[in-house]
Amino acid sequence: MDCKFRHVGMAFFCLLAFQPAFGEEVLVGPGPNDNGILCGFEITLTAKAVSDTCFPGKDAEFKAFLTSSLAKYTAFTVRNTGQTLKELNSQVERRMQEVGKQPGLCAPEGGQVELYSAMRISSAAELKAAEKEIDELLAVDRIPTLNPCL
Repeated sequence: MDCKFRHVGMAFFCLLAFQPAFGEEVLVGPGPNDNGILCGFEITLTAKAVSDTCFPGKDAEFKAFLTSSLAKYTAFTVRNTGQTLKELNSQVERRMQEVGKQPGLCAPEGGQVELYSAMRISSAAELKAAEKEIDELLAVDRIPTLNPCL
């Protein structure tokens, strides 16, 4: 899969799925410190919810990547905001439940599944590269922001 296509799919995924569960203070912008970390967090969270709901027992490597990425985004957000791990885990769980209950979530065309399929990574090399991108994004502590959203 072409990386640009995956990023375009992720951008639409973000625009369609984002309903912030984070404090307004981290969503402001634009500004020189904008980093899009919360956008990546929401995309990952939504992809995990779609995967769990629509593809149980499939895409094990990709699901493991999503689970690991959520843990990294969570740790970063706790480190760089006033939220506790318990608070953030509660918000993440609530958001995953909301996504999982969306009407038509698993419809094969025109919804989250189509976008999930566009961003799904299956090769070990692509998974490793995506993991490296997330590690690099989260390497420097700073206040996470929504924008730029891919």
